[in-house]
Amino acid sequence: MTPKYKELSDIALYGLSAELPASPVERVQHIKQLWQKLREVTCDFETRIAVIEGDLKPGSNAKYFALIDKQAPGLEFYKIDAGKYMVFEHKGVARDIGKTLDRIKGEFLDLVSQSKEIFFYPKDYRPDDVEAVIEYLLPTS
Repeated sequence: MTPKYKELSDIALYGLSAELPASPVERVQHIKQLWQKLREVTCDFETRIAVIEGDLKPGSNAKYFALIDKQAPGLEFYKIDAGKYMVFEHKGVARDIGKTLDRIKGEFLDLVSQSKEIFFYPKDYRPDDVEAVIEYLLPTS
């Protein structure tokens, strides 16, 4: 799997965050609950992005951010910094993304500049859609 490279400008986002448990099953439940809470605050958004910080280093505490492009009461501010990113695509259902990430992390982890993973979701994303494409970005600068 060969990455594309993309230069990003600063991106201002708003959302909710939570520490992620170590158990993959518990992680999925926490992530679903976070997105559900975000939808309870507002469904008025065009952009949906997830960020995981601190998960690329073994033994680190990971934090998950469910983010959108609209500000609403109760949402925290988050900024994705400008820079160069490796971009990979995952096509398929959400539960299979781990297989894609394992291939990427094993081969390209040495090129990553910070422990941050960014997931860009399509506008009408559905986790059970076999045709859905998620962009997975890793910072290189």
